[in-house]
Formats: sequence, structure tokens, C-alpha cells
Amino acid sequence: MPGENADFDRETQPVRIPPNRLQKLNQLLRRLLVVAFAYFLLMLFGVGQALFAILAVFLLTAFATLSLYSFLEWVRSWVTTALRADQHGVTDATGTLPGGLVRWEEIAHIAEGNPNAEGGLPDEPVLLLHLHDTQAYLARLPEPKRSLLAASVPRYGTPCVVAQSDIGVPIAEARRTLEEARQRFAPVPVTPNISAAATAPTAHWWTAVPPEERTAQPLRNGSSDR
Repeated sequence: MPGENADFDRETQPVRIPPNRLQKLNQLLRRLLVVAFAYFLLMLFGVGQALFAILAVFLLTAFATLSLYSFLEWVRSWVTTALRADQHGVTDATGTLPGGLVRWEEIAHIAEGNPNAEGGLPDEPVLLLHLHDTQAYLARLPEPKRSLLAASVPRYGTPCVVAQSDIGVPIAEARRTLEEARQRFAPVPVTPNISAAATAPTAHWWTAVPPEERTAQPLRNGSSDR
């Protein structure tokens, strides 16, 4: 029926968490501002002040390159998903080298972290996908992605770390979304309770009567049969 097909499509449709497009746009604008400042310095001191001219050229070149990278990242954020959850697992497209697919069976639990809070540094919440076997996950990744993600293990306890600045929703909301997706796509199997009747020993014909109550029946001889 059409209604049943629509419900099935909704159940199988992937869950998407968008990237932080506003943060990427702010980064692009900040870098463009430095480019404009460097160009102003070059026009102002380019003739008489060689030191300022060199500094201006360095800033202009460096931040023009960074601005181009930020622009490409901002454009990419409109056509990609930061985190995608489907029947296979969670696909991470955040960071410099994205971690890619993390299968549901590899994920032990999903948690929130704030590692900088205790150190007195500006804190940024992070989303953590803790794994059953970290080494097995890293072993299937190519270099240099393996080395980059492995560096997060001593600090976070997992290589699968998503920063708040990389996603467009709060970390707590992202965690709830992924937990709900996990229940939909890969529910944790519930071990059925084994009843006492199922565990009771089965009485067989050779153990039905206790040993002390068993009496040997005399064999009939030929005279008794007569």
C-alpha cells in the first residue's frame, strides 16, 4: 500500500547532521579582512618602506591562499553532510582528513566530551564515538589518515572525534540524533530471559525414579511360568 511504502522509506532514509556553515563563512570573512589589510599596507608602504612591503606581500600571499581554501570549504559545506547515519553506520566527513564510515558494530557507545574545561583553555565540546576495537578500526584506514586519527586516542580515548565547530547543531543534539538512528538502524539485541522451566533438568526414563527407590525385579524362571 502507498502508506506502508512511505513509512518504509522514512524508516530507511539516512539521518544527516549538517556542517557548521556559519563558522566556515566567518572564517572566510576574517581571512579576507586580513587580505584587504595586507593589500592596503602594500599600497601605502610599497614604494618607500621595503620592510613593510615584504610583510604586506607575505600576508597577502598567505591569507589569499587560506581564503581560497576557506571559500572551497564553505562551498563544499553546501553539498556535503558532516555526519550521516544509515544502516551501515556513521559516516564522518568532518576535519582535515575525515574518518569516513564507522560501522555500527564497531561503536561501543556515543558520548560527549569537553577536554579543555579542566585545563583552563577555551572549551569546545566534542562528540566521541568510542569503539570496541580501536586498533582494528585504525588498521583499515590508509596513511596518513591513520596517523592523524590515532593521535586523538591518548587524549580522547577514541580516534573518532567530532568538534562542535564542525557541525551545525549542538553536540548534545547530535548525540541524541545518532542514538536514535542507532536504535532505528542497528537496535541492540535483547537477550531473552530463560525461564526456570526451561532450565529444569528433564526427567528421562532412566532417571525418573530415584536410585534408592529402585528395586531389582526378579527374573522369571521357567518354573514360575508354569
